[in-house]
Formats: sequence, C-alpha cells, structure tokens
Amino acid sequence: MFDIKKYHKTAKWKAYQRQFNQSAAGKAWRKQYCKDHPNTTEHMAWENMRRRVKPDFRYHVNYFDRGITCCARWGRFKNFLADMGLKPSPELTLERRDNNKGYSPDNCYWASRSVQNENQRPRKDNTTGCTGVTVAPNGKFIVTVFVEGKNKVLGRFSTFKQAAEVRKEAEVSLYGKLRQTSKFSTTQTAATQLSKAA
Repeated sequence: MFDIKKYHKTAKWKAYQRQFNQSAAGKAWRKQYCKDHPNTTEHMAWENMRRRVKPDFRYHVNYFDRGITCCARWGRFKNFLADMGLKPSPELTLERRDNNKGYSPDNCYWASRSVQNENQRPRKDNTTGCTGVTVAPNGKFIVTVFVEGKNKVLGRFSTFKQAAEVRKEAEVSLYGKLRQTSKFSTTQTAATQLSKAA
C-alpha cells in the first residue's frame, strides 16, 4: 500500500519541492499562500520578532532591555513580507546584521543557523572579548569556529594576537566579511590579557 507520509520524507519528494519553491510559479503560490495562511514560516518569523521586542518577553534582558526594537513599518505582516520576501530556503531564519540594532529592512536578512551562531555577542564568561577565542587552563588561546552544526578547533596559540588574527581570517573566508560584533582592537585586548596573566 502506498504511504503518502513516507513518500514526503524521500529525497525525490524533497528535490521536487525545492525545485518547485525556486520556480516562478512556486514563488507566486507561496506569496499568495502567505497572505491567506498566517501559519507560514515567514509569518512565524514575523510573530517571533514582534514577541522578542516586548517587555514581557521571557528573555527581555537580551532584547527589550538592550533597546532592541522593531521598526514601525514592520508592525504589519504584509510590509515585512514585501521587504524580506519569501525565504530562499525553508531552513533559514530571520537574522540581524548588527546585534546591537533593532529589526528593520536594512538590518535583517534570512540566514542559516550556523551563520546565526557565529553572529552573536561574546558570551558573559568569555574573558578574551573575542567570540571563538578562549583561554585554556595551560594559558594557550584556543580558536574555534562553528561550521555545519559543529564546533571546529582551528588551533591553539601562545598569544592572543595570533589567535584573534586566525579567527578574523576564518570569519572572512567563511562569511566573506568580519562579523559585526568583532569590533575589538587586537592590541588593546591583547594588552588586557597580558595584564591579567601578569
């Protein structure tokens, strides 16, 4: 007996779905579908964005308390959809280029999870001030980068300056540019690390 649920999980069906979504007919169908059905992934991304900037949001410390807002134009879903367009791929999510700015057409784009994981502020327990660079117990600096869902160690370095340079090069090669949150002075942070070590 033919099982439609199993067929929808096959590679053949997924390939057809990708091809249809990229065609002009598929894009037109999805645009109309988004208008008629508010439970699309684009609509859910818009709803989640609006929820994040409210003071009663569970993680308001990371959004509302930091002054992250949503532009007035995006108060309506049709404006958001007109500016952002349909997702080029279903696994993409809404991302801000600069994490210190709010949600607006010039600061948002559809990005993969791996890009989003890299485009974050340094963690609170990060003593180096540079995302992806940590200090090992032996005093060496470990450089990591998040690629295809896994943390990849790029090396261990004796100085912070070397580690930061390797991290910068990795960002440029992976994303074509430096991350917006990598606005740190290598020499200044290196001096801070040296003073801590002394």
